[in-house]
Amino acid sequence: MRSDAVLQNLLALYAGLTLLNVVFAAALWRSTRDATLRTLFLAWSTVMVSCAGQAVLVTGSVAVTLGFSLVFLNNAAFAHLLAGIAGVKTPWAGLVWTYVGGVALSCLAAAAGAGFTLVALPTALAVATPSVVVSAMVFRHRWGTLTTQGRLLTLSCLLFSAHNLDFPFLRMRESFATLGFTLALLVAFALSICAPAALLEQVARRQALLSAQLDIARALQQRLVPEDALLEELDFAAHMRPAETVGGDYLHRFRTRDADWFFVMDVAGHGFGAGLIALMAHSTVASIIEARPDAAPRQLNDLANRILCKSLEQLGERRFMTVVSARHDRAVNRLVVSGSHEDLLVYRSGSARVERIPVAHLPLGLGFGSVDAEQIGEVSIPLAPGDLVFIGTDGVFEAPRAGDHHLGQFGPDRVAALLMTSDGVPLQALKARLLEALESFTGGSYEDDVAFLMLRARRELAA
Repeated sequence: MRSDAVLQNLLALYAGLTLLNVVFAAALWRSTRDATLRTLFLAWSTVMVSCAGQAVLVTGSVAVTLGFSLVFLNNAAFAHLLAGIAGVKTPWAGLVWTYVGGVALSCLAAAAGAGFTLVALPTALAVATPSVVVSAMVFRHRWGTLTTQGRLLTLSCLLFSAHNLDFPFLRMRESFATLGFTLALLVAFALSICAPAALLEQVARRQALLSAQLDIARALQQRLVPEDALLEELDFAAHMRPAETVGGDYLHRFRTRDADWFFVMDVAGHGFGAGLIALMAHSTVASIIEARPDAAPRQLNDLANRILCKSLEQLGERRFMTVVSARHDRAVNRLVVSGSHEDLLVYRSGSARVERIPVAHLPLGLGFGSVDAEQIGEVSIPLAPGDLVFIGTDGVFEAPRAGDHHLGQFGPDRVAALLMTSDGVPLQALKARLLEALESFTGGSYEDDVAFLMLRARRELAA
């Protein structure tokens, strides 16, 4: 009776440990959505499946052996997990054929009237094979590069296979039942510690590498944002803040012999993918301006749209981007604008009022579909000394109060009110005021990239 009680306690402990590992692995997978942690969840799930199979198939040598054969799923799952961590390939075809052959030999041995040990031995060898094979590959090719956690997982997998091999010799001996369950618990404890540790280390290493790559992408994107400057005819200020590490908003300034070009773009969505497309747009417009410095904004948008449509189609992307292409002709001090974007806000210093100029010269924005050149328009905006042009993305105008759109949005009226107080205020100070107002309104919670630029016709030109 005491022996039965011990066995029941060990069985309950083993089942509880397995269930805890399934729940823990599921929680890790759900929180990270990482494929390697999904493998851990599936591995522990197969342990529960094999336990259920062994609990049902308990009568006769063949049935008991077939129930045990389900442990192959556990061994193969942990071997595959080890292979992923070590960077070796799991030889699935060979392992499956080994399993089929082992089970077939066990059935033939049973048909020939062999004892339990001879019946179960071929299956036990097949069940133990995955971790043995993968561990051998790890020892041969990857042991020197594995971390401590990876090496401990390798040894735990070998311990698992060694425990599988005691099945033909101990299963039918009741005096060894306690020993068998104790070994099973030791293996389960070893795997429950080593497998998550090795996987989480791999995930952390991969995330660190990704973070470094994103930092590089962010730095490259930030370098494209032009610095505040005093140009010959204009004062200029710009700002961009991505909602994530890399954003889909784009600001840049190009200078040609007779003009200054200013671009504001907003790629649909945000994050790394949007940032890559923004960089693609930069190379596109830079090439066009280099090849055709005298092009009108409407002509540039036509060429850029055709190029980006083809590029995005090749990538299988269906994103589009809003755009403002603005050319400032230094000889006549005017701004020619073409695009599809949020309205421009123009503060007229002479009349102390703010004009809203629609930017709807390109039906669908850049990159969404082909458009006839005749459909693309532009508008000319004369600039008097002191006039100020504000071009912002929807991340400015639609910034939510305290991060909640239901409480209201920042809106163009707040920007216009700020522009009304801009006389005599340096653009850098005006930019700081706007950023402070945005921070106060949103509470520092932004759902979209924020980008804008400001141009002011310099007063000293009137002298």
